[in-house]
Amino acid sequence: MKHILLIILLLSCTSEAKKEKPTEIPETADVRPKILMKIVDSEAIDLFIDTEGIVESAVQVKLVSRESGYLVQHKLVDGEAVKKGNLLWELDDRSLQLRIKEAEIAVQKAKRDMLIELNARKSANHNLDSKQEQLLRIQFGVDEAEIRLLDLQLSAKFMRFSAPFDGFLSIPVTRNQGDFIQGGTELGLLVDPNQNRLKLFVLQQDAALIKIGQIVFDDKAQEIGKISAISPIVDEKTQSVSVWVALNAQSGLRHGERKRARIAIEKVQSTIRVPRSSVLERDNRLVIFKNKRGQAQWVYVTVKGQNKEWAVVDGKGLAVGDTIAYDRHFTLSHLQKIDPILE
Repeated sequence: MKHILLIILLLSCTSEAKKEKPTEIPETADVRPKILMKIVDSEAIDLFIDTEGIVESAVQVKLVSRESGYLVQHKLVDGEAVKKGNLLWELDDRSLQLRIKEAEIAVQKAKRDMLIELNARKSANHNLDSKQEQLLRIQFGVDEAEIRLLDLQLSAKFMRFSAPFDGFLSIPVTRNQGDFIQGGTELGLLVDPNQNRLKLFVLQQDAALIKIGQIVFDDKAQEIGKISAISPIVDEKTQSVSVWVALNAQSGLRHGERKRARIAIEKVQSTIRVPRSSVLERDNRLVIFKNKRGQAQWVYVTVKGQNKEWAVVDGKGLAVGDTIAYDRHFTLSHLQKIDPILE
């Protein structure tokens, strides 16, 4: 019986020893990291300035009532399309018309009184020159009465306002017939959407690179217009310069819309173009890893120009057609064995 128990104990220990023994990787195993690769070409690259701005209309007018009064009729509807000459609002001017009548009567009376005096002097053989006649106009209040009448007639013209050009209305506050409008009240904005432009804000250090006519792209690489004007003034708070873009008709941008944009400032011709991510720094120098028969061989390079996606480089031992690492390559070492995956 003791012999049987001893045999069972020995078998149990042997089984546990087998379970605990770690699996060892053979020294001859070839572990190669999978590295994403691209082929070097010689395409030119565009250098950009990335910035943002706001869409504004080059043709717009604030709608401000110069006179006070009650709204008789109006077309002050947010988003309303209007044509040049359309009546936008009219104020009740009945009280003003009465004052105009009174002013007309006052002018007539002043002229009549002056004419009586003028005829009396002429009957007495007094020859009056133009200066004396002007003194009589002042004496009898003719000039004052006429100025008063002109002022009232001008006010009457401002009781109604018509659209000076085709456009769309932006009305922040709803107006109703019968509302009292105080003189000087801003009622909204009339904008010509066909004259929209994009106002960009470019940092002062980049402003010297901007030129009239440079092409501007949106954040989807679609051309939206060209530089049309550059401000000569630097904003003290933001240290930026305002730059205006004449938008293409098909840009579809709206007044007040904020927009990111890229200004194409220069095209750099290339002998060797690589993905920007392929350029790494090692030992304070820039290198690119290229595939050489399954090994990552580094090549020292000099960057001649770059944008967000691409870099133009110069490097001995690097040529068009070479396969270079651009992703999963940050920990590579020189002559390390790799599994290149071409994309």
